[in-house]
Amino acid sequence: MRPSKNKLTTASLVASRFNFEPMISLSSISVTMLAINPNTAKRKARDNLLPFPVFRLSESQKAPWLILFDHLVEYVECLDAQSRFELFAPIHTQAVAVPFSQLTATQLLMRKFQRDSCLPLLELTIEYFGLTASSAKRKARNDEFPFEVFRQSNSQKSTWFVSTESFASYVESTATKSRKDWLRIQC
Repeated sequence: MRPSKNKLTTASLVASRFNFEPMISLSSISVTMLAINPNTAKRKARDNLLPFPVFRLSESQKAPWLILFDHLVEYVECLDAQSRFELFAPIHTQAVAVPFSQLTATQLLMRKFQRDSCLPLLELTIEYFGLTASSAKRKARNDEFPFEVFRQSNSQKSTWFVSTESFASYVESTATKSRKDWLRIQC
């Protein structure tokens, strides 16, 4: 099934606005898209009072609240034309035409980190989990992540990596669970 032209345009605009991020932090959109301060957005996220589902990738209070790219596109499509224009007017001419069906979490992660099969664990955990480098390494050594982590050599100094597919699958399952909880509360 082909995506509608409207969906293609919206996805392209959102992707261009947020540099093809697979997950967008709530703090980066709270002021511009929701017109509320970041602390209010966090409180509403805890209480499931936002107009879209958000999630954290860990139970840590330092972990940022995230929205999956697909869910943000759906929210933007629900906005009226004037609101959409105001959000995307500065980048309307710079939007990259990318088919919506190609913008999966896996492909956006690969594009962001410019790798094909594995992602650097430290960059992911610092950005998406709110962990320090030392705590991320400790969790990796103790196999405490809900996805597969590995080193490409047996050296203790070698970098930890995550399978792109494994991490994307974890993100999508977490986002799906969050969406189900959000829908249950909204209905």
